[in-house]
Amino acid sequence: FVSILTLLGHDIRLAAVTFGDEIRDRKDFTSNAEDFRRYVAGLSAYGGGDDPEIGLDAVLFAHEELSWRSEAEKFIIVITDATAHQRGDGTTFSSVTAQDVINTLRGKYTVHVVSSRNPVRSRSNQADSPMDSYNARSRSETQPYDMKNLAPALGGIWIELPGSGDVNLTDLGIAEVIRNTYRFKFPRALW
Repeated sequence: FVSILTLLGHDIRLAAVTFGDEIRDRKDFTSNAEDFRRYVAGLSAYGGGDDPEIGLDAVLFAHEELSWRSEAEKFIIVITDATAHQRGDGTTFSSVTAQDVINTLRGKYTVHVVSSRNPVRSRSNQADSPMDSYNARSRSETQPYDMKNLAPALGGIWIELPGSGDVNLTDLGIAEVIRNTYRFKFPRALW
């Protein structure tokens, strides 16, 4: 993925934010592709307890906490197999809504999403799950958010997460999408 973009002359920097029901880790931007590959190779999914995770909070965290270059084209690629908690969904996991994220990032970032077509998992139904009481109680006004809806709202595309769970961004075509994405900026005087 990075090799394709680098060969085309793009000045690529990579970062990552990992999440479950909390922000777990972050790797701030690096231009060292091999260092980033090693970091990603060391990641594994674990934990949770309920179906939704805090994907929306992770996207906003990336916006607020990573060292983005001010003039760079900004792409976020979200990879998840779960819906996202939102503020008001009957839990205290999330502090934002999808609309908060969309309003904050619109026009500044392109967000692509790789996620399950129907992101419903059964691990919350396992015996002795600490989240059984959450799943049994009725939710308040906000439902968990299907992350695939974030992509078109922020100029990106949604790609179905392969059933194997193995994500190869080259095979999924995101490099081609980014390669062919252009953002035009006009001086204010031309408005």
